[in-house]
Amino acid sequence: IRLLQALQPVDAGRHLYYAIISVFAHYLGPSFHTVEDDAFIERLMTETPFINLVLSFYVPVMELNEAYGHHIEMMLSTSDDAEHQAFGHSLLATRALLNGDKVLAQEHFQKIPSGDYFSILEGRIAALDYLLNGVDTDALGGHFSPPANQAIFYFKAITPLLVAFDEAELLERFIDEHDLLNITSQHWIEECVKKQTQLAMAWILAKQGNHKESKATLGVYKNTMFPRDYQGTSTLITEATESALQT
Repeated sequence: IRLLQALQPVDAGRHLYYAIISVFAHYLGPSFHTVEDDAFIERLMTETPFINLVLSFYVPVMELNEAYGHHIEMMLSTSDDAEHQAFGHSLLATRALLNGDKVLAQEHFQKIPSGDYFSILEGRIAALDYLLNGVDTDALGGHFSPPANQAIFYFKAITPLLVAFDEAELLERFIDEHDLLNITSQHWIEECVKKQTQLAMAWILAKQGNHKESKATLGVYKNTMFPRDYQGTSTLITEATESALQT
């Protein structure tokens, strides 16, 4: 509690120091997310910047059915901050979609407050809107519109969702239009996003029947040591690619 309270000044500039705070969150997140004492979790959320510096920076999307999902639910009942509500409901909408419950996903999506959010959250919201409500083909470019110089992060949440829901053509379009494979990464976390995009490219190639190039790309990136909260989505992409290679 005292450690996190001492980091209150960092909280104010958290989006400017994304890479540094990510390192901090990747050390604390795995342990803190296993905490089951609701009273202690509530103290973390109300007395410290835990939500902003740990919960929002270490995001294992594929573990939403586990303790991490419970923390997200507690955050929604504890904080009325618009960004926290958008973050939480977008994740629970994602969980519902991945579990095949489109009705529940829509309920959570409709609770997302409108606003300008960090690029990863903006990307997730755009992807959920597309998957739940559809977007006219002519409007896709405007619907998926990353902020300047933030395309890497914007598509971080979008890429695994498009793989999960078999949207290979759309994902290839984004990779080409935004040159996602050639953007210069500024730090380790951006490089990890780029490598996961490369892994998704192996899936696209497999879906196109280009098995030789797909296997070569998969061989390069399959065993990448991704950050722990990226590992679930990377496994999803890898398994989708291996499945596509069998057809």
